[in-house]
Amino acid sequence: MHAWHDIPLGSSIEASFPAVIETPRDSRVQYALEPVTGLLRVKRMLFSAVQYPANYGFVPGTLADDDEPLDVLVLGQHPIHPLSIVRVRAIGVLRMTQGGARDDKVLAVHLDDPVFAEVRSWKELRAHQLAEVERFFRDYRALERVEATTDGFATADEAKALIRALATRYERRGRDVHAG
Repeated sequence: MHAWHDIPLGSSIEASFPAVIETPRDSRVQYALEPVTGLLRVKRMLFSAVQYPANYGFVPGTLADDDEPLDVLVLGQHPIHPLSIVRVRAIGVLRMTQGGARDDKVLAVHLDDPVFAEVRSWKELRAHQLAEVERFFRDYRALERVEATTDGFATADEAKALIRALATRYERRGRDVHAG
């Protein structure tokens, strides 16, 4: 079983879809799925004095411009163990550029967390929570000298359209994206 390739995205992403957590909330260690093996590796120790503001992972069955699955930030009360599958709903997308390349992050809520389950839009979140998310993604690579900029949040509908487009891209290139 490979978390990127073998977990079905499902047909009703408007209601919910699976997210695979790589890095738990409050961590200063970034984990990443190895594309070929499906195992987790330590990608980096964060250079900056920041920690992940939410659980961070990916949407299986998608292929972003960086030839990796689409990133997702999952809001919930507690850190989630790496490689756990959580049921989420997209509430927006953080528009972002990192190292000169587009690197958008879907913002989602954990549907089995009663504090976040009813949230439907990023606009329902506290302004400070949104500022923390944006600030984290602008700062977490600064001491590595990788420029990251954010361009605000887009709607849940735009997030769902992005997921569908990158699922279609995955279907075209599929499992062989990192072969050989």
